[in-house]
Amino acid sequence: MDVWLELAEPVRVQRPLDEPLVTRRLAVASDDPEAFMSLLLAPPVTRRARPARRLGLFGGAGLGDLTRDAVQPG
Repeated sequence: MDVWLELAEPVRVQRPLDEPLVTRRLAVASDDPEAFMSLLLAPPVTRRARPARRLGLFGGAGLGDLTRDAVQPG
């Protein structure tokens, strides 16, 4: 099942086989949408700094942080 995220600000998405696009809506496939949303809306976990890694499709951006910020009211 897809979980649709409506973002507060547009984001640039690099697609694997096509040109990038700018959007405010993202669909994320999930086997357990309720658990996925619970994780996205959970308070951030404090972690010690680690070297940056490239995360493929999202190029190192923290998808969880981006979507949590977008879906939680200010």
